[in-house]
Amino acid sequence: MRRLRFRYARLGVFCLVKLWVRKIHHRENLPAQGPVIIVSNHTSYLDWVILSALYPEKYIVFIGAQELKSRPLVSWLVKVHHVIFIDRKNPGSSFFKEALWRLKNNHILVVYPEGKRSPSGKMLEPKSGFINLAIALNVPVVPIGMKGTYEILPPGNAIPRLRRCEVIVGEKFRIAPDSPSFGDIFRDEKDPGKISETAVKKIALRIMEKIRTMTGQEWEEHVPE
Repeated sequence: MRRLRFRYARLGVFCLVKLWVRKIHHRENLPAQGPVIIVSNHTSYLDWVILSALYPEKYIVFIGAQELKSRPLVSWLVKVHHVIFIDRKNPGSSFFKEALWRLKNNHILVVYPEGKRSPSGKMLEPKSGFINLAIALNVPVVPIGMKGTYEILPPGNAIPRLRRCEVIVGEKFRIAPDSPSFGDIFRDEKDPGKISETAVKKIALRIMEKIRTMTGQEWEEHVPE
């Protein structure tokens, strides 16, 4: 019964994706296996469904807020993938330990650094916890931009609109001192063996700026580099 339920859930995902996704750009950049951290912007609950459908034969791991458990789409998602839930008011360290365990065991981890759906479709300032994960295990990061999902299912709407969206998959990279994208941030550190919280935030902003450029979004408000 469990396998049958899994197959029916997958079939439902593919039908939905065919209905709403116009194109997946650079699909060849999708990692076939972990350990890897997928980082995406987040403007709609539909984002979860579409990212889930990118891996038809593989379980992936999402990180989500505790209060989302009661949402129908999330309840469905946990039937076909694994979700690490975080209590925003009291996050603790258990979710971080589980995320580390998942990556050490070669899982694909999906993170939404903005921490919640954008209420306006614009990009929110990111949280930086995923940077510590990537550095601690030296795992690659793959940026993904979701373009148009806000117009299909914005916050406050229960029924998706019949519009089309696009998925842009960026090239993977590592967050390290020798990285062309982040080397300057590491060089500015006083202690080369320990990265500061300020530097971690700069890296998170730079990654989300990559995604913002891919999607053509605006920042919700001015976010300094």
